[in-house]
Amino acid sequence: MGLHPGYPAYLALGWQQMSDSAVIDHIEVSQANRFYFWSVRRLPIPRRAIEIESADMHLIPADVGTRRSRCAVARNSERFSHPPGS
Repeated sequence: MGLHPGYPAYLALGWQQMSDSAVIDHIEVSQANRFYFWSVRRLPIPRRAIEIESADMHLIPADVGTRRSRCAVARNSERFSHPPGS
């Protein structure tokens, strides 16, 4: 699929403790059907912190340049799962 401006981009984002690589190294993150999922063998931080310090974002690029920027972010992220067709 090409770089269509109106095609949504799905990002799983984390902040505060969920942006700490020492924490996210212990969390498996995936995305499917517009949602993100996480799993752990052992919680590296309290479950509630994972729930309130992470979210999935649905972005609709305004133009092809913006879409390319999003794709560059995805390629440079260790935690990003590409949706089908991106």
